[in-house]
Amino acid sequence: MKSQPVKVLVVDPSAIMRKTLAGMLEDQSEVEVVERAGSTDLAVAKVKRCYPDIILLDVDLPDGKGLEMLAALREVTEVPIIALAGPTDSVTHVTLTALRMGADDFVHLGDSWSSTDTPAVKKKLIDKVVAFGRPHRDQVQEVLVHAGEMPKLNADRFDVLTIGSSTGGPPVLEHILLGLPEEFPLPIVIAQHMPATFTAVMSERLNEMCLIQVRHADQRMPIFPGHAYVTQGGQHSRIVRNRDKTLEVDISKEPEDAIYKPSVDVLFESAAGATGKRTLAVILTGMGNDGQLGAGPLHAKGATILSQDEQTCAVYGMPRAVTESGYATAVLNPDQITEALQMMALRYLRSAG
Repeated sequence: MKSQPVKVLVVDPSAIMRKTLAGMLEDQSEVEVVERAGSTDLAVAKVKRCYPDIILLDVDLPDGKGLEMLAALREVTEVPIIALAGPTDSVTHVTLTALRMGADDFVHLGDSWSSTDTPAVKKKLIDKVVAFGRPHRDQVQEVLVHAGEMPKLNADRFDVLTIGSSTGGPPVLEHILLGLPEEFPLPIVIAQHMPATFTAVMSERLNEMCLIQVRHADQRMPIFPGHAYVTQGGQHSRIVRNRDKTLEVDISKEPEDAIYKPSVDVLFESAAGATGKRTLAVILTGMGNDGQLGAGPLHAKGATILSQDEQTCAVYGMPRAVTESGYATAVLNPDQITEALQMMALRYLRSAG
C-alpha cells in the first residue's frame, strides 16, 4: 500500500518565500503542502484546521518575530518544526535560540534567499521534511533493543568521551553538557552535523553556559579533561595518541567525499584506533546511519557505547543504526545519559578527594 504524503504547513511573512518554498516541495510525491500562513494568528488557526505533519518556519524576522511565532506554535502543537536559517552570524544565533525554544531542526538556506532553488538546499529540505514528517504520522517500527538498566561508568576505565550528533542534536548536547561538573574527568570530542558558522557560534554559546570549557576544534590541539571540543563544520575530527601517551584531536577535510562533515564514523573509527576499549561513546539523534560504521570497531575493541532511545530522538536514524547492529551497551534517554555521566564524575571526584 502506497504511503500518504507528508503534510506540510509553510509559515513565512513573505508571500514570495511562501511561494518559493511551496514550489520546491510541491513536485515531490512524498510531500504535500497543505497550507501556507503569513502571520502568527493565521499559522495557529491553520495548524488546528489542517493537522500538518510538519511546519516550516522562517525564524529570521525583525524584532524577534520569528521566535515569537515559534513560541506561539509550540503552545498549540507538538508537530515537528524546522527553522529556516540564513547565512549571517546574527541569524545563526537566532537559529540556535530557536532550537533551544523547541524547533526540531533547521535548514541553512545559503548566502541568500534566492539560493533556496539550488539542488543541494532543495534536497536537504526535502530529506528533513520526510524524515521528521513520517515518524510523526506513521506508527514507528518496534525497536529491536530496549532500554536496559543504567550503566555504572567508572572514569578510570576511559580516556575520552566521543559524541556523535545530527538532526535535533544541539538541544540534547546542550542538556548533557550543562549537566557536567567543571572537573569532569574526561576530554569530550563532539561531531555535530552543522555548517562551520553554526559550530563556531554553538561552541561559544556553550562555553558561556557550561561549567566545563567548550572549544571550537578548528585545528589540531591537545585535549584535556573538563573540556569539550566541538568539531568545526565542514571538517572531520580524529583522536590521536602521541608517543608520550597524551591525546590530541586532529582536524582535516579528509575524506572530502564524506556525506557528513564532520563525520561521526571518522571520529569513532579514530577512537577505536587511539583509545580502543578505553573509549566512552555516545550516539545521539540524527538522520541516516552516520556512526554505525565507526561504532563497529569500537564495539569490537570493547568500548562502551550509549545510544539515545527512540522516544526522545527527533529522528531515530543514527541511534537506530548503532543499536540494531548490536553495538549499544545501553539505550538511554538524554536525562539518563546525563545522570550516568554525572555519577561517573561524582565517583571520580570522591575517590580523588
